[in-house]
Amino acid sequence: NLVEQLLGAAVVPGRSLDRGLTVASVKVLIQLLDVGKCAAGDAGDANNNRVRDADEALLRRRQIQLTAQGAARVAIMMGSCADDELCLLGLQLGIELLRGGNPQVQQEMYRVLKAGDARAFDGSGSTWMPAMKARLRRGIKEIDERKMYLTLQAERREMLPELTTGLSAAAALAVKNDVEAPFK
Repeated sequence: NLVEQLLGAAVVPGRSLDRGLTVASVKVLIQLLDVGKCAAGDAGDANNNRVRDADEALLRRRQIQLTAQGAARVAIMMGSCADDELCLLGLQLGIELLRGGNPQVQQEMYRVLKAGDARAFDGSGSTWMPAMKARLRRGIKEIDERKMYLTLQAERREMLPELTTGLSAAAALAVKNDVEAPFK
């Protein structure tokens, strides 16, 4: 099955990751769980992630079946990746597996996390908690850097007329483009 193939494709020493196949496979798993979501704007439903009653049983069966096949482990391994796209896919798979509060999936996720042996799928060597801590730390640092950049950018915008006085049109445009450059 697809989950077993994914688990067998995780990076180990001497074998590289088939990125395209991995991404496509995880997207298929996510789509398998994409049942019963109410469309945005449905009358009387502000939360478009709620599961419609008619599809709830199908979603739970799929969640339980995929979890029994190892999808919870795949989600945690993918979420532990240093690669941003693989991590995001792992988080999306985990969200879909947990959607609706399925207690069997929650217990399996807890068991896998507690065991601590689910290494990053991309071979980066991390497990879930250290990977998430590192991402949160980078996020905090990026927020601080973004705030500083936006503050300096606002100051430079105010000074733009002074900065471009006496410059050629091309030089003035280059300065303006530099000031308006988005945060990277």
